[in-house]
Amino acid sequence: LYAEPWSVAGTYVYDAKDSLHLMQQFTAVADLIVKDVLTAAGSATPRAWERPGDAVAAATWLLAFFDHLLSWEEKCGGSRFVEILGPTHKHSVGKMFQHFSFEVRAKAMRSIFFDEGVRAERDHASPVITRDDVVCFKGPIVSRRMAEGGPLATALGREKVTVREMELAVTIPEGSRRAKRVRRSG
Repeated sequence: LYAEPWSVAGTYVYDAKDSLHLMQQFTAVADLIVKDVLTAAGSATPRAWERPGDAVAAATWLLAFFDHLLSWEEKCGGSRFVEILGPTHKHSVGKMFQHFSFEVRAKAMRSIFFDEGVRAERDHASPVITRDDVVCFKGPIVSRRMAEGGPLATALGREKVTVREMELAVTIPEGSRRAKRVRRSG
């Protein structure tokens, strides 16, 4: 549920200076995700999942949460301004995904990018699918950085999660006005 409001917020183009309150909300939600979902109650240790499918579902929704934040930055002119997307933030994408094992991260990414492990019939009007009472995010991934084969997806798919500035850099789409302006001035 934490990812859903950001899918809506991520569709709007805000001025970075005018979105301070929204960024504070993102930071608060990231803190709640760590406390309520990723760690054991009253502890900083990663949660022990009773059912592996629950961990995969949580990882897919965390991917969705960060995907929408990344997309929001990309739509707002290509500058980095969402503070929790910085690699040194206490709830950065790399640090939050360290709560999941390599196997869980790999299954979550295969589930989103390749529809692997999904056996139920899909309702094409809905972005989610239910499997054994577990709701997994089913895409689409909207950020270029989180897209299949993108720098961030590649970093999260490694055995050891290390997300640096390079994986988080906002890329300029080839046909955009800003890309043309950069080529003309360079």
